[in-house]
Amino acid sequence: DNIRYQARDLAIVRAQIEQFPIILSSATPSLETHNNIKKNKFTHVYLSNQFSGLALPDIELINLKNEKFEKSNWISKKILETLDECLVRGEQSLLFLNRRGYSPLTLCQNCGYRYQCNQCSSWLVMHKKKNRLLCHHCGAISSIGNTCIKCQAYDSLKLIGPGVERLAEEVESIFPNCSTRVMSSDNANTPNKIKNIIKDFENKKIDILVATQIMAKGYHFPNLSMVGVIDADLGLMGGDMRA
Repeated sequence: DNIRYQARDLAIVRAQIEQFPIILSSATPSLETHNNIKKNKFTHVYLSNQFSGLALPDIELINLKNEKFEKSNWISKKILETLDECLVRGEQSLLFLNRRGYSPLTLCQNCGYRYQCNQCSSWLVMHKKKNRLLCHHCGAISSIGNTCIKCQAYDSLKLIGPGVERLAEEVESIFPNCSTRVMSSDNANTPNKIKNIIKDFENKKIDILVATQIMAKGYHFPNLSMVGVIDADLGLMGGDMRA
């Protein structure tokens, strides 16, 4: 509705115009920032300790080329094993996937048609619980049936890739006795709804939370011992859409 801009980039330009120093402070610097550090355009100041005094978490990268997935599964063996260990110890886990809905792409296996928005040509995202296709760019809503709208082939539609709804569905099928909840702007779209989910997580009413970036707000959960980032290289490497 208003003029959209990248505050970081404009701050850098402003600093250049006014000729004063600028500090970019972030726990998760962008790839552009990392690249500027490598090119010596930025000076890197690394904080090796947390303000709270707690130890920094151990981070492990998972090579998905070594993984064999079942059909429609997206969570690596290592993450599943760690989830199970956390549940046994009575600890909580968070699975992070910055993709709302059930699946980011719907296509016809017969003619290859990809469902896209009629207004802005972006791919339509499947929201299974509401049984509709939604454009996350302009907000257009489309219905979905059992036949392809282009070639009319019956039962030919295939959902490609996971969203948080699909990820939660997988978690529930593997750990049916644990409490799993989704948190995205679809179901946490008011301050009260966000507050209720956060409160339930703090009170250990949720064992595994599947969330988008709406959860990355600096919350403190003492019982949260594992965060699994799904599709960590999505959009950076292309690659297989699994984690």
